[in-house]
Amino acid sequence: QTTIITTIDVGHGTCHVIQNNDHAILIDCGSRNNFDVGNNTIKPILRKLRITKIDTIIITHSDIDHISGIIDIANTYKIKKVIIAPQTIANKTKPMQKLLKHIIAMGIKIKITSAGWQENTKNTTIKIISPSKLDPHRSPNATSIVLLLSTHGRRVLFTGDIDEQKINEISKKIQDDVHVIELPHHGQWSQESQNFINKYTPHAVIQSTNLARHSKDRWLIPSNTNRFTTAVDGTITTTIKQDGTLSIVGSAHPATMPICLLPP
Repeated sequence: QTTIITTIDVGHGTCHVIQNNDHAILIDCGSRNNFDVGNNTIKPILRKLRITKIDTIIITHSDIDHISGIIDIANTYKIKKVIIAPQTIANKTKPMQKLLKHIIAMGIKIKITSAGWQENTKNTTIKIISPSKLDPHRSPNATSIVLLLSTHGRRVLFTGDIDEQKINEISKKIQDDVHVIELPHHGQWSQESQNFINKYTPHAVIQSTNLARHSKDRWLIPSNTNRFTTAVDGTITTTIKQDGTLSIVGSAHPATMPICLLPP
């Protein structure tokens, strides 16, 4: 019944794989500096994870570093459905147009949805908390899908590339503890992002990016928060067991985060 989240080292880009029992969800699948990322990076890891089918792919937004590998994945794996926000559909980029044409031709179900959507399995719930259906399309980043995963008493927040205004909005929406946070926009620093992390002081933050972005960091990570960066730590594996124990390990620097226990 363990939930495993694999944050694949795709360079500057994003691909999270969530597994629980035989249920598999992908959040994004792309890279800015590796357009063949689906074939040469993501598919080998999916095989290693023994994934044979994908229940859901959630596309947070239309930037190439979030979608460039999806066609290659769709050509190999059976995919039940793809989740996309209405703002992304209404303001399609050329890469997104090509991707949608390919998905439709393959007969893959596309679900256009926003805040309020959720998917439940026996041990997990993943739900969209942003954007709402009526949010204006200021930019692809601003209307990135933001997801909250709840599993075994733990909460993991996936923030996509949300901008500073949206960071403040999300901060007002989430009142509960968040135990793991994907740093917004691949860890690009802003005062709003820093305030966000300071507010929740999660057990861990994860940054999926390359060394160029990582070298520009100005983060002051809270003392009780562990930080994992794909540029340094490689592919990152977050494990959440039935009793709520949480551990994180990087493939390049396999120093596992001390096990976190829920309070009694």
